[in-house]
Amino acid sequence: MSIYAGVRRSRVRSLAAIKLESCWRGVLARKLVKKRMWAAQTIRKYIKGFICRKQPVNVDNKDFVRFAQYTYLLKLRDHLPTGVLDQTWLKPPEIMEETSEFLRKICIRNLSVKYCRTAPAVRKAQLDQKVVASAIFRGKKAGYDRSRNEHFADTRISESELSPKVMQMIRHEKVKYVTRVLKFDPKAYKPRERLLVLTRVAAYILESGKIKHKIEYSGIKAVSTSDLSDGTVVIHVLEECKLEKADAILQCEHVFEMVTRLAILAKNPELVRVVQGR
Repeated sequence: MSIYAGVRRSRVRSLAAIKLESCWRGVLARKLVKKRMWAAQTIRKYIKGFICRKQPVNVDNKDFVRFAQYTYLLKLRDHLPTGVLDQTWLKPPEIMEETSEFLRKICIRNLSVKYCRTAPAVRKAQLDQKVVASAIFRGKKAGYDRSRNEHFADTRISESELSPKVMQMIRHEKVKYVTRVLKFDPKAYKPRERLLVLTRVAAYILESGKIKHKIEYSGIKAVSTSDLSDGTVVIHVLEECKLEKADAILQCEHVFEMVTRLAILAKNPELVRVVQGR
C-alpha cells in the first residue's frame, strides 16, 4: 500500500511541476509578445515620425523630432571647434538648422572672448594691426591675400643700429618702427637707399645718419599706393608744408606692414588711398 502511495505522490508532483512550468512559460511568452508589440509600435511610430519630419511638430513626429535633437546635441558636444580659426561644424538635420546656427554663433563668440582674454599683449597688437590692414587693403591691392598669414614685425631695424646723433635729435620721441626704403628724387626719380623711422609724432627719412626729410603726421594730406603688387608709396603733404619738402615717393619691401604702421601712428587710417595703377 505504501508503494502505491509513493508512486501516486510522485506522479502528482510531476504533474504539478509540468503544470507550473507550462504556466511560467506562458507568462514568459506573454511578456515576450508584449515586448515585441511595444518594439513594433515604437519602430512604427519613429518611421512615421521620420516620414513626417519636415512637418511642424505634431503627435505623429514629436518623438522622432526630440530623438533627432537629442542625438544631434550629443554628437555636437563631442565635435565642437577647438579654436577661433577652426571653422568645422557638425552638419545638422533640417529640423535643427536654426538651432544649430544659433549654437554656432554662441560657440564662436565664447571662443573669441576666451582667446581675447588669454592672448598676450603682443598678439593683441598684431591683431589690431591686421584689422587696420584689412580695412585698408582687402579687395583693393594685389598681393594682400598672400600676406595675411605673415605676422607684422615690431620693427625691421633695431634702435641700436641707428646713428647716435639721430637718436639724440629725436630723443624726446619714442621710435616705433624702422625699415629700409628706396626714396625717389621728385625731379629725376633716381632711387636712393634710405631709412624710414616712424615715431609717435613724425616720420623721418634718414641718410647716413642724417635726417633728410621730416614729415609730421599732422602735415600728411594722404598716403597713396597702387592696386598692383608693387611696394611704391607716396606720402602727400599739405600745401603749407610743401614750402620745406615735397611729397615723399618711397618703395618698401614690406609695404602692407609699413603703410599700416604709418596709418596707426597717424591715428587716421582713412589717409591711405589705393589708386588704380597703370
